[in-house]
Amino acid sequence: MEWTVEDHLHGKEGFVRELYEAFEGLITQRGPSERSVTKTAIVFTGRVRGFAGVTPRNRGLSGFLDLMEQVDEPPFTRASPYTQRLWVNRFVVDAIDQLDSRFAARIAQAYAVGGGAHRL
Repeated sequence: MEWTVEDHLHGKEGFVRELYEAFEGLITQRGPSERSVTKTAIVFTGRVRGFAGVTPRNRGLSGFLDLMEQVDEPPFTRASPYTQRLWVNRFVVDAIDQLDSRFAARIAQAYAVGGGAHRL
C-alpha cells in the first residue's frame, strides 16, 4: 500500500490538519523539497538529505528536525546526536501558536541541513 498525507490525516480533528498544513507551509516557504510518505511519517528531503518529519496524532503533531545543534526550548522535547555535526531534535505541537517565528527559524536551519549546510 502506498501511503498518502490524507491517510495520515484521516479521522483526525480539524485542528490537526491545520497544524500539518501550517508545518508544511513553513517548509515550502523555504524552497523546494521532496515529500515522502510512509506508514509512520511524512518526511521532507532537501537537495542532499532529509531534514524534517512529522506524524499527525490525535492531539497534534509529533516530529523531528535535523539541526546542527541540540535545541532545549518548547515545543522540542528531546535531542539525540545523529552524527558528529547533527542532532535529531524531536518536538510535539498541539497548538497553532507553537508554529511561531522561533519555530520557523528552526525550520530554516533544518532546511539548510537538507541542502548540505552541515558539510561545510
